[in-house]
Amino acid sequence: MTPASEFELWNRGGWPRVDVVGEKFHEAEIRRLFPAGLTTGSSEFQGTAHLVPEPNNPHDPNAIAVRVDGNLIGYLAKEQASRYVGVISTLVRNGYYPTTACQVWAYEYQDWEGTDRRGRDIYKPVLDARATIVLDEPHLCVPANLPPTKGHRMLPHGSALQVKGEEKHLDVLAPLVSEHGEAWVYTTLHLLTLGSGRSEKRVVELRLDGAPIGQLTPAMSAHYAATIDHLSAEGQLVAAKTLLKGNPIQVEAVLHAAKSHELDSAWLATTQRSADATSRSERFPAEVEAPPAEVTPADRSTTTSHSAPVTIPPKPGKIVFRAPPGWPAPPDGWEPFDGWQPDPSWPTAPDGWQFWAAL
Repeated sequence: MTPASEFELWNRGGWPRVDVVGEKFHEAEIRRLFPAGLTTGSSEFQGTAHLVPEPNNPHDPNAIAVRVDGNLIGYLAKEQASRYVGVISTLVRNGYYPTTACQVWAYEYQDWEGTDRRGRDIYKPVLDARATIVLDEPHLCVPANLPPTKGHRMLPHGSALQVKGEEKHLDVLAPLVSEHGEAWVYTTLHLLTLGSGRSEKRVVELRLDGAPIGQLTPAMSAHYAATIDHLSAEGQLVAAKTLLKGNPIQVEAVLHAAKSHELDSAWLATTQRSADATSRSERFPAEVEAPPAEVTPADRSTTTSHSAPVTIPPKPGKIVFRAPPGWPAPPDGWEPFDGWQPDPSWPTAPDGWQFWAAL
C-alpha cells in the first residue's frame, strides 16, 4: 500500500486568507492549541491545518472540516465549502491530505452568569477565538502540470518576476490556462550563456515540461545563478512556481521563487533527493490519479533451492481504514494522518476493533 502524503495547497505566498466558522462550538479543541493557557490579552497560534471533507455530515454533504494537530477547530463556511469540495475531495481520493497554513487568535474573559444565594457575582471563563486559513481560488490550489521527473529542488515562494519572451511559446502555454484565465505550473530554471567574449552574458531560461517558455533579464538572472550552479553540481534541477495569466491569444508568465541570497541555511543544508525519493505530494497534482505503488522487495515472489514446489499465495488486496460503528464513513481512500484524533462526540470503538482491513 502506498502511504498517503500531505499536499500543501498552492497559494500566493501566504494569501489570500479565508475565515474558519464555528470556532465557538470547539472551545476545548482550540484550548489544546495553547498548552501554556490563555490570558486576557490575545494569544496567537500559527501552524498547519488539515482540510477534511465530511460527505456524511448531517448538516451539509459538502462540509469541509478544519483540523489542527488532530483537533477540530471549525469548518469552511457553507458557501465556501461548496466551491472547494471538488478539489479537496479529489485530493483525498488520490491519497493526499490537503494542508495549508492556519492562524488562530484567542483570548479568555470572565463572563457574568448571575449571583449566588449570598448575592455574590458568579463568573465563568469564556473563550473568544478566530481562525483563518490560507486558501486561494479552487483552480489555483493545485498546479496544472506534473513536477519534473528528474531529481530537483523546489525553490521557496518568492516575489513576482515577469518572464520575457513568453509570447513566442503560446503553443505551450495557452492550453494550460483554464477558463479562469490563470493557472499555476511547475517550471525549471536553466542557465544559458549567450554571446562570447566581452559581450558574453548568462540568462535564466524557464522550461515547462522540458519546453522553453521564456527567459529572465540578465540582471534578474544573476539572482538565481548561484542556486542553479550549486544544485547543478549535485545533479539537481532547480524547480519553481510560475503563474500563467491570459487567454488563447496571449499568456503572461510570472515566476514566484526565492532568490539565491534569500535562501536560508536550512534549505541549503537539506539533503538532496532524487525524483524517485520525492514525496507523492510533490509528484502528482490533484486531477491526476496516482499510479499503483511500486512493488517492494518484500512483495516480490522469490525462488529458492527447495526441491519441493513452492506455492505462492495470492497477493493481498488493498488495505483500507475501517471506521468503527457510529463513526461517519470516511471518503474512499481516506486514512488517518499523523496526530489525527476522532471527534470526542463519536462513540468509543469496540474493544479489539480492527481499524485496518484488506479488500
